[in-house]
Amino acid sequence: LAIMAALTEWAKRNAGSYDERLATKVAMLPPGGSPGTVRHPFKVIPREEYLAKVRGKGIYRLAEKAPIVDVPLDQLNGIQRTINVERLMAHLKDPNMIAKGQRAPGHGGLIDKPLIVKVGGQLFTHDGHHRTAAAKLRGLDTIKARLVDLDGE
Repeated sequence: LAIMAALTEWAKRNAGSYDERLATKVAMLPPGGSPGTVRHPFKVIPREEYLAKVRGKGIYRLAEKAPIVDVPLDQLNGIQRTINVERLMAHLKDPNMIAKGQRAPGHGGLIDKPLIVKVGGQLFTHDGHHRTAAAKLRGLDTIKARLVDLDGE
């Protein structure tokens, strides 16, 4: 851990600010097709394919009691092909910008942590694509997320 902190400090001193390096990583993502978007940095499956697996399961209801665990980023699948650059940069600059217990204005579900759903032996980002992408670009291996395990129901 001390070695990682020292390397991070060295990188800050020798390669510009941390934010500049993260912005460079974002700029290297393929464009998303619409202005202000980039391709999601995870494997992406068609949204409808995922929704067919979870439709009617009450994901946001199940999220209320879902444990918060460390989810390996290298096992995540996205369900949206693109992400908004401005929102991605906001999460890169402030990984804790969403307050504990915060709920979505529309569906009212918890959004304070990314919501990951395990179904068919695979992990899917149900909510929190920008946060998981930001964690990956920061070089993290895991992210704290609410895990709804439909395989273990």
